[in-house]
Amino acid sequence: MDDVRTTMASISALLSALCEKIRGLAAPGTDMELRRVSMACILIAMHNLRSTRRTMKTRKSMTPISALQFVDDEGRRRRLGGGLRACVTKVRHRTTGKTFAMKTLYPLPHQGLDDAAIYNLRVLREASFMAACRGHPSFVCLHGVCMKPNTDQQYCLLMEQAGPSLYEATLYRRLHGTAFREHQVRRMMRQVLSWAKAMHDLGIVHRNIVAENVLVGFSSFTVKIGGFGQATCTSETDVPCNVAVRDEAPELLLRGRGASESELLDSWSIGCLMGKLLTNRTLFEIEANDRDNTARAQLCRIFNVLGVPGKRAMQEMKARNFELAKQVREWRARRSSVGKTNNYRLRQLVPPEVLSDDGFKVLRGLLMCNPKKRLTAGAALQLPWFADNDKSPAAGISQQVSGPVS
Repeated sequence: MDDVRTTMASISALLSALCEKIRGLAAPGTDMELRRVSMACILIAMHNLRSTRRTMKTRKSMTPISALQFVDDEGRRRRLGGGLRACVTKVRHRTTGKTFAMKTLYPLPHQGLDDAAIYNLRVLREASFMAACRGHPSFVCLHGVCMKPNTDQQYCLLMEQAGPSLYEATLYRRLHGTAFREHQVRRMMRQVLSWAKAMHDLGIVHRNIVAENVLVGFSSFTVKIGGFGQATCTSETDVPCNVAVRDEAPELLLRGRGASESELLDSWSIGCLMGKLLTNRTLFEIEANDRDNTARAQLCRIFNVLGVPGKRAMQEMKARNFELAKQVREWRARRSSVGKTNNYRLRQLVPPEVLSDDGFKVLRGLLMCNPKKRLTAGAALQLPWFADNDKSPAAGISQQVSGPVS
C-alpha cells in the first residue's frame, strides 16, 4: 500500500511540473525555438508518466510519436463526435488495420491559425492527463500523440475507440419519451464515482464531467471517461475553466478562491449528470424565454431549485465576484422578507417514483451549494444506495444507447 501511495505522489508531482511548464511556454513572448525544445521534453516526461503507471500492472506503452496517416474502411475519415473545441474521427491504421479515435483540437478564438506551438501545447497538456490516468479500465486509453494527417507540425491525440456517449443515449430516449431507470443509473453512477475517486487520488480534477464526455465501452459495456481538455491538478491555482456556464458549480460561477482546482467541482458535475439521466432533462435548464447564459442567470436557475444559500454557505464559497455575491445576499434578503427562505424543489423534479430515498440522498449530497457539505466521490460510494452490488456493471446500457448510433 505504501508503494502505491508513493507512486501516486510521484505521478501528481510530475504532472504538476508538466502543467507548470506548459503554462509557462504558452505565455506571450516565449521564444518559438524554446517551445519546440520544451515540447520534446514534455513528450519524454509523458513517457515517464506511463512508465510509472506500468509498475502498477498497466497496459503496454504508448505508441511513439510519428507522422502517420489514417483511413476508415471506406478510405475516408468518419466523424464520431465533437463540439466547439474538438473533433473526433474514426480512423484505421493503414498498415496494421487497427481502428482508433483521433481527436483534433480547434484553434482558440484568440489564437492565430499559424501558431502551431500554442496549439500543440494544448494537445500535450490534455495528453499528459490521459497518460497519468492510463491503465485504469474506466478511462479512455491514450495510444499516442501523432502528427495530424497532411501536416508536418500539428499534433493530435490517438485514442481507443469507445462506444457512443451518454449524450446520445439521453437524446435518443428523450425523442422516445423515456428515461433511464433507477437501477441502470445506479450502475453507471457507481462506475462514474469510482473513476472520479481514482482520478482525485492522483491529484487530478476533470472539471468537465458531462454526458458528452462519458462513453460506453464496446467490450464489457463499461462506462468510460474522456475529454480531459479542461482537467487540472489540485496543486495548480486559478487555472481558467472554459466550460459552458450551465455546467459550472455555484462557487465557480462566483469565482471562489480555490474553486477552480477543487475535486468538489467534479462532484457537482456528477450530480448534474445523475439528474439528467434520471429525468432526461437538465436540472438547471434554460427556459424557453431565457437566453441569458451569464453567471448571474445560471445562479438564478440553481437557486430556484436548491434555494438561495445562507450566510455560512456563501462564506464557504469564498466568492471573489463581489458584485454577484452582493446580489445573492439581496436575493436572500428579499426571500426572507416574504417568508420564502426555503424553496428547495429538487425532490419535485426527481420524485420518489423516479428515485428512491437512498438514491436521493446521493443526488442531494452531490448537489449541495455549500462546497464544504458536498459529497466527495469516495464518500458518495459509501452511502446505502450503492450497497446493492448490481451484477454486470453496465448491463442494459448497450441496449439503451444502440439506437442513436448510425
